Amino acid sequence: MRKAILEAIELIRSGHEYLVLELPTGYGKTSAGPVIFKAFREAGLCWKAIHVFPLRATLHKTLERYVEEYPGVEFAYQDGDTTLTSKGFVKDTYFRREYVLTTLDSFIHNLLRAPIGELHKLLKQGSKAIHYHVPFAYIYPSCVILDEAHVAAREESGKSMASLKVTLEVLRKAEVPVVVMSATLGDWKWEVFK
Repeated sequence: MRKAILEAIELIRSGHEYLVLELPTGYGKTSAGPVIFKAFREAGLCWKAIHVFPLRATLHKTLERYVEEYPGVEFAYQDGDTTLTSKGFVKDTYFRREYVLTTLDSFIHNLLRAPIGELHKLLKQGSKAIHYHVPFAYIYPSCVILDEAHVAAREESGKSMASLKVTLEVLRKAEVPVVVMSATLGDWKWEVFK
């Protein structure tokens, strides 16, 4: 494990709940996700993890690698793709598993009362009788890892940036530990994430 990742783990163990890791591409940020989760859990700051990716392809590749590298962790995924299920991976619509990998859009929907598992009901009926509380109940005791944050924060204004800011604010107010990981934040993105 590289020096900056080890320092982040020590910060978590000493009680820090919010970290921004701006480290070079290939440094091992994504690979360290389960180790970061373990540090949070050992510090008593969470008992589950939700690892959020801006791109589905990165999620798929990472899930396959994690399952091989960390056999003692119960991994699942949440996105609209069923090909991973056909390969034997567990799909978890409501974030119930120990470590769930998801896409940013799915995470935001679940956090903001439009759960992916029941989005069809919401769109079809406009019903308020959906189980929006279920995913949030599993987000609350989790640590959230926002991976490749620079991709999610493409532009300084607009819908994607607004939803990301609201997401961070909701997580902070709910006292959910958050780690933001990126290779290239830059000035305005750094301000948003700090």
